[in-house]
Amino acid sequence: MKGVDLSSAKPFYKLNNLLIILSFLSIGCFGGSANNSYQEDNSLQYYDQDQLSFIGNNFSEQRGFPLKRIDEVRFKTLTPKLQTYSNHTTGLSLEFSTNSDVIEFYWKVQNSNPFPHMTDVAVRGLDYYIKKDSEWRHAGIGKPIVGENFGKSVLENLGNFEKEFKVFLPLFSDISEFKLGVKLESSFDVLKTKDAERPIIFYGTSMTHGACASRPGLAFPNIVGRKLNREIFNLGFSGEGKFEPVFADFISNLDASAILIEPLGNIDENLILEKGKRFVQTIRTNQPGVPIIFLDIPFVASELIDEKSNQLSIRKSKKLKALYSELVEKGDKSLFYIEKEQICNHSDNISMDALHPNDIGMGQIAKVVSEKLISILEPSIIQSKFSVK
Repeated sequence: MKGVDLSSAKPFYKLNNLLIILSFLSIGCFGGSANNSYQEDNSLQYYDQDQLSFIGNNFSEQRGFPLKRIDEVRFKTLTPKLQTYSNHTTGLSLEFSTNSDVIEFYWKVQNSNPFPHMTDVAVRGLDYYIKKDSEWRHAGIGKPIVGENFGKSVLENLGNFEKEFKVFLPLFSDISEFKLGVKLESSFDVLKTKDAERPIIFYGTSMTHGACASRPGLAFPNIVGRKLNREIFNLGFSGEGKFEPVFADFISNLDASAILIEPLGNIDENLILEKGKRFVQTIRTNQPGVPIIFLDIPFVASELIDEKSNQLSIRKSKKLKALYSELVEKGDKSLFYIEKEQICNHSDNISMDALHPNDIGMGQIAKVVSEKLISILEPSIIQSKFSVK
């Protein structure tokens, strides 16, 4: 478009023409708000919260919105911050089958803020997987619309044969509405509402919450659940994971197959032994034989240039190992430990911001955790090679 020369125009003329140009740009070039409303496709059959059931929480059935990780009616002692984070859908997923060659997704988010060190897809987008040769393979992402509180994504040319899909929900947002559309007369079935196997519980800090995976499916708990084909409950909370008594009580009342605890990122080093001991003891009141795995803080890359951080990291690791040793000596035979060195291996490529893992770091954590879980839960299928897909 040829430029408009306003250099010799009168001020009033300049102002009016400038307003016209800005209006044109905002409406014509950028779409304007009139084009941002969502309309259903008449050729598709839609399913919403009344027909869908999500896995990855402690509800017997998840109905209604916003989706939650924790049943606040059953567990009423969460702080306001934890209540807010409990609505983040990290760890939640939907599995379904269809023979439709088109699938449309529509979702609305709330309480979502951009993070400078994470992608918008990870924070408030969707992540799609399709089952191929009995494995979940990555199939695409649902991109949120920039500047809007919703996203729309269409998968096309899928073929008119039966396919199984797994959709991971956002890591750091609430979902207030979710719809899925398939071609009219196509088959559609939710594959499972709850896994036949007891879920694996992941408790910890922002790393367990999902920072800083580039997309939801690459948060390490989601990789582990996908690899082992187990339902997971993600109890990672950014800025938390400090052996809170409310979570010890909560976890003790869950029917878990294993519990992973990643506790060192935010806790005061002087409270690790005291609070950690009470935390495990509370869980053991109802789950005496369930495997519990301590995950040492994988890395703090800033310790390479910050000696204070380095020494703090070393002291925290020693205290967590002392906690583990004391509990084992007192007779807890179902307690396990993953050393920091098993994960970081002095690599410079596993961190996003010298604190949180990137996709390489998430994959490495998932590899070590999965191998440990397989050795505990399924000794007969320990694999010599492990691939993250």
